[in-house]
Amino acid sequence: MDERYIPGELYSDGLYRVLNSAGWKLEDLARWAEPWVEYLRTSTGTSTSGPAFLPPEFLDCIPSNLVRRADGALMAFDLEWVAEEAPPLSYVVFRGLWASLMSSGTCAKPAGRLPNRVVEVAFAVMHLLGFQVPSDEREMMIRQEGRLQEAVRGIPIEQEILNVRLPSLEFRDRGNGAGPGERRPLELQLFWTRALGLNFTESDS
Repeated sequence: MDERYIPGELYSDGLYRVLNSAGWKLEDLARWAEPWVEYLRTSTGTSTSGPAFLPPEFLDCIPSNLVRRADGALMAFDLEWVAEEAPPLSYVVFRGLWASLMSSGTCAKPAGRLPNRVVEVAFAVMHLLGFQVPSDEREMMIRQEGRLQEAVRGIPIEQEILNVRLPSLEFRDRGNGAGPGERRPLELQLFWTRALGLNFTESDS
């Protein structure tokens, strides 16, 4: 069944405006992400940053699947993949930040020195948003996303883990730079797998 059209702006477009503004900071990324994260937190039934889980259908509720309407309200769409078990809030936030940054194309130079690896930027923004993610949990999230990509693309798991861990943001000296379509497209949908403790099925759409 086709989803109805939702008028508004794709939420991820706001990130590309931030990254194309010279002198951007991690705090700017956190401000952009905050309404989405609060939208997710509301769906857990708690406003704290402690352990929390989302409804199974929110596994795919990342910025590229979210629209900001003219009245400011956020609306999710195309939540194609549904977990059979409730996914952790922190993992959905990580994969949403990672996927959005991976789709960003080149970026204007930030203010000062910042980590440029995508995963490092994602975890730094999570920290600003109130998520305390220890090193072992970070590694778990990276490996989990790698396993999901292995299930999607059939590339060996160790290579997929490197594909999550190693990419860096590309900073430019001047100009408008590349838009999100210029980066290598990633297959981010989650296919059925029993290896992660979370199983996934495709919803009707």
